[in-house]
Amino acid sequence: MMQVGKNEELREWTRKVIEKMPNLTKPQAVVLAMWSFGIVMTQSSGLTTVSVFLAELLGKKENTVRQQLREWYRDAEDKTKTGRAELDITSCFSPLLLWILSMQA
Repeated sequence: MMQVGKNEELREWTRKVIEKMPNLTKPQAVVLAMWSFGIVMTQSSGLTTVSVFLAELLGKKENTVRQQLREWYRDAEDKTKTGRAELDITSCFSPLLLWILSMQA
């Protein structure tokens, strides 16, 4: 069963991640939002725990969510589909730092 309140919180968090991390493609930002929201809500960074939580929240199959999360951090050559972008984590430092500093104001 979908948790409507939490689902809205995830949508809002996703909008914020897309806004604050403009260096990411939209799919990268969406999965980063899923990962980070799942970690905060479950207080765990385990793939299984986060996948189970998000699958229930989004009404998706657990294995579908697990694969989506895995694809996010894999190198391009290790992704299941060709043509998927590889995440350059060094490009995330500046936007993340600016985001953190904006919370101090």
